[in-house]
Amino acid sequence: MDIVIGDLLTLEDGKYITLEKLTHENDEYIFVNKVIDEENVSDEFYIFKITGDSVIIVIEDNLKNILIPKFENLLKKDIDKLLQEK
Repeated sequence: MDIVIGDLLTLEDGKYITLEKLTHENDEYIFVNKVIDEENVSDEFYIFKITGDSVIIVIEDNLKNILIPKFENLLKKDIDKLLQEK
């Protein structure tokens, strides 16, 4: 599954916008925000592991504790880049 930042994923329980993507120990993960409707997003954020043609939610606390700081750094760089472009 080829997912890029900004992709809108439609899953059984709703839609999610991809905010960031990274590789950790040869596995790909995405950080997503759940979408409420076409104009609004929720305050629900998730990490999904890309597995072939599907994604599965990461529920293991140990893995989330490793991935969240990595996603945080990537998102901070994205925000800093946007601020510098102004």
